[in-house]
Amino acid sequence: MHTAPADAVRVGRADVDAVLTMVRTLGDLAAEYGGGHVRHLAISYLNHNAGPWLKGRFDEETGRQLYGATSQLTHLIGWMPQDHSDDPSAAIPYYEQAHRLAAEAGEPELAATALRGMTVQVLAMGPRHRARAVNLAEQCMNSAKDLSAPRARAYYQTTLAEAVALDGVSLRV
Repeated sequence: MHTAPADAVRVGRADVDAVLTMVRTLGDLAAEYGGGHVRHLAISYLNHNAGPWLKGRFDEETGRQLYGATSQLTHLIGWMPQDHSDDPSAAIPYYEQAHRLAAEAGEPELAATALRGMTVQVLAMGPRHRARAVNLAEQCMNSAKDLSAPRARAYYQTTLAEAVALDGVSLRV
């Protein structure tokens, strides 16, 4: 993961639980009132709490859990502008960060979910971005290939199929 300075904040399971609680709470609020109403709160929590904790001191297991939880938070922030923004590219940096955090956490399903989010946003950017969307969807499937849940794999396969269909290319199986 990383090496933190000796004076870095000590991060434990309670901090990970706090991030997960904020993901659930902010997700519920976004679903109820729209992402635009709580996005600033989620970004603030990422910047002032979860983000700095990633630079803290923690054991390997806590680090994986913290990176996974922060990936979920960052993904949620990426999802939030979809209901109030005409610019699909606004979400992409958050999905990219969610993907990096998920990869660091060793969480292939979180990584695939972030790649799927990017794919959907890139598809929304229009026809000239479709080849990139296919590439992202293929990366998504690569992340999801070892998942045990057939339903989860099918979810990501559907995204790939949509990207391929819109791009008009042959599926590379």
